[in-house]
Amino acid sequence: MNYYYLIAYLPKLSLEGPLPTVDVADTMHFVQRNLDTNDQLLIKYLIYPNDNQNLTSLIFEKYHNCSLPVFRTPSIYTRDELRHSLKKEDGLPGYILDFISKYKEKFRQLSPGMISEYLWMEFYREVSTLDNSFIIEYYRFDKLLRQMAAAHSFNDFEESVPTEFVNDQMIKDLELNKSLEFLTKIYPFIEKLWDSLDSRNPLIIESNMDVIRWEFIDNYEMATSFSNCQLFGWVIKLIHYSRWISMSKEKGKSHFEKLCDEAILNSGISEIEKL
Repeated sequence: MNYYYLIAYLPKLSLEGPLPTVDVADTMHFVQRNLDTNDQLLIKYLIYPNDNQNLTSLIFEKYHNCSLPVFRTPSIYTRDELRHSLKKEDGLPGYILDFISKYKEKFRQLSPGMISEYLWMEFYREVSTLDNSFIIEYYRFDKLLRQMAAAHSFNDFEESVPTEFVNDQMIKDLELNKSLEFLTKIYPFIEKLWDSLDSRNPLIIESNMDVIRWEFIDNYEMATSFSNCQLFGWVIKLIHYSRWISMSKEKGKSHFEKLCDEAILNSGISEIEKL
């Protein structure tokens, strides 16, 4: 389906400079109302990452008596819906049900970082079966980016990460090839990623990883102009935008500090320094 008029109507988004004024909830509802039936299903997979984050937080709240402060939006499920689904184990997409079935007995032993990685592995498996080339390629790149970050943590902290998430070959590449020039030929974004990870600042890391994702979207060759793929790229940017607009000065220092606490706790790295 051609979305010429819808895409032409949407505002330009950028993480550089002042953030424009956009009502994220209204804009997202407007986009969803104007999609065909199949694309209404596909767009959920662009929003599920926020649900993944929210579910990880609720699992840690339930099994470790630790309430994480930020509930990310836009999301498919409300906080109460996720809590109910955790009890009943129904009403959720297949990858979440598979995740709960496999790991529920280990929730008390797993760190938030490990819970998140296992959930993402199930998510990536399901996404790889979708009938949309852009979504598959975007999340293939997103998985690689997260694997690189996990491999960096493994090298720096000997962090325990799922073997399925960081393969031995990737770790060997990072251990044996110290030259950024060599590694950049394989991973063009690695210098920007490494500088972010070396900062040990969760907000710098997350913002720069978003920039890398935006660059992937901007450089992705769309087969057709004004297609659902082009629209999906814009929606991903809107979701990133919603996260960073919440960190604006108007929200105040307390909200900023809550975001720091959430990012540090979810990193699974105890040595990381708070701002």
